[in-house]
Parts: sequence; C-alpha cells; structure tokens
Amino acid sequence: MVYASADYEFLKNITIVISSRYIDGIETSWNQSSTDVNNMPIIDPVDPYQGRIADKVEDYFTLGANLHAEKLFNPEMYINANISNILD
Repeated sequence: MVYASADYEFLKNITIVISSRYIDGIETSWNQSSTDVNNMPIIDPVDPYQGRIADKVEDYFTLGANLHAEKLFNPEMYINANISNILD
C-alpha cells in the first residue's frame, strides 16, 4: 500500500488537500480442507484455484480531495468538504 497527499493553502483560512492511495492486488486465503498433513495447499494442476476461498482482489488506485475553510462567518466556525474516490 502506498499513500500520498499534498495540500495547498489558498488563503489564510482555506486549504485543499489531494490524497491518493494505491493498494496492491492480493490472493485470498486457502480453504483449510484443501491442505495436506504439513498444512501446505494442495494445488490441482487442472484447476490451480480450487483451494481458494474467493477470487483474487485486483490492485486499485483511489484519488480524493478535501476542502477545509475556517473562520468564515465567525472565528469558531469551519466547513470541511470531502470527496472520496474521484476517479470512480
């Protein structure tokens, strides 16, 4: 997993943050009933995914944005808006 973010302060009280996340693909767990006496997976050459509990989770990338504005109408008030996964 890789996570990165960058922020920019427009005015003294308004900030925007762009964040990204990359998650690498991962194989699912093995069904324990498909293991040998040494707890090693039994792989069928005809169907190598026979012992998997589910399909592989593919890698993915997300991009998000956050807008934060402080002291708009009074010194104690702020607004925060967040958008997750802009690319989807």
